[in-house]
Amino acid sequence: MDPTSAIPGSHSPFTNEYNPSTLREAVYDQKTIPILRECLDLTRAHAPREYEETRNLVFTDMLQIQELRLIEHMLDNGYMSVSEVEPWFIRQHASKEVVELLLVRGWDINMQDRKSFRDPTETEGGDRLLDYCVREYLPGGNGDLARWLVAEKGATPDGFTGAQDHKEPPPVLNEVAQFGTVSLYKFLEEHGASPSPRVLHLAVDIAASMRVDPSTPDGKEPVSEYNFRNNDDGGSMANRAEMVRFLVEERGLDVNGIDSDVSHAPMKTHFGTPIAYAAGSLHGAKVVAWLLEKGADPTIRGPCWPTQNAYDRARGNQAFEVLTVLHAPEEYFVGLRTVTTLGTKEG
Repeated sequence: MDPTSAIPGSHSPFTNEYNPSTLREAVYDQKTIPILRECLDLTRAHAPREYEETRNLVFTDMLQIQELRLIEHMLDNGYMSVSEVEPWFIRQHASKEVVELLLVRGWDINMQDRKSFRDPTETEGGDRLLDYCVREYLPGGNGDLARWLVAEKGATPDGFTGAQDHKEPPPVLNEVAQFGTVSLYKFLEEHGASPSPRVLHLAVDIAASMRVDPSTPDGKEPVSEYNFRNNDDGGSMANRAEMVRFLVEERGLDVNGIDSDVSHAPMKTHFGTPIAYAAGSLHGAKVVAWLLEKGADPTIRGPCWPTQNAYDRARGNQAFEVLTVLHAPEEYFVGLRTVTTLGTKEG
């Protein structure tokens, strides 16, 4: 049987010129329904093992260039069901138009990814579109879209989605504390979102990893002959500094709060107090210093890591500058390479 007989006038899909990859490229270039159908029908009939991947790539291609007409054709003609459109699939190219297109076809605005990409052990629930949108400084982040999803489309900021085969989604304010803005945090609070016991811990953790200085408005150390890092970063360091200050100074979160109670199953990423999180970063000295000024106690140990406090975290990660800020005992520095004022390594 002629492998091209399913579509009159088609070329053989087994030649180098006509395979799933080149057919997909033709869809992207020509953006017509006949070419779309040819690509998907030929692939499904003659390369079935490649069909799902090719279909998904074509779908994301059309999302990228917002070819809604072709997306609608795929959804309405048996190429892809709306239940297969997971949030991670559309996160980078989501728009109001795309969301509306999906919703009128029965898409669940609170749908979770079937698998959590943060947690390969699958003990956490998958993300929702809202969780991606609140991460304003990561791919797919869009705070305005997040507000619209909540205020007008019924996205729930917190709580279980109701699906029996899914685990509870992560607290959305955890994501905002790490990657969003204070204004978005306040908006979600007003719409029912509540902070988890880890929200400050996660905020200082990401701030420390970015070398943020919460004591300055822009989150950066003053420019000097030793510091050339005060470059334009799009305001991300300023937002991280503002978030840390906001959580402590306006929301009154405890700088010595524990991230998990003793009944919580020990997790490798639960280190106890906020300062223990910050102390584990090579660049966390400024965050650690700020937390100390706010009354943080570096000696406290949490239930998940009862053998580690901020000193131990800094020692274990060889964070010399953090140990210096903590005024750690001399034995904590033994065997570590130190850093001079000029940034050269010694020892």
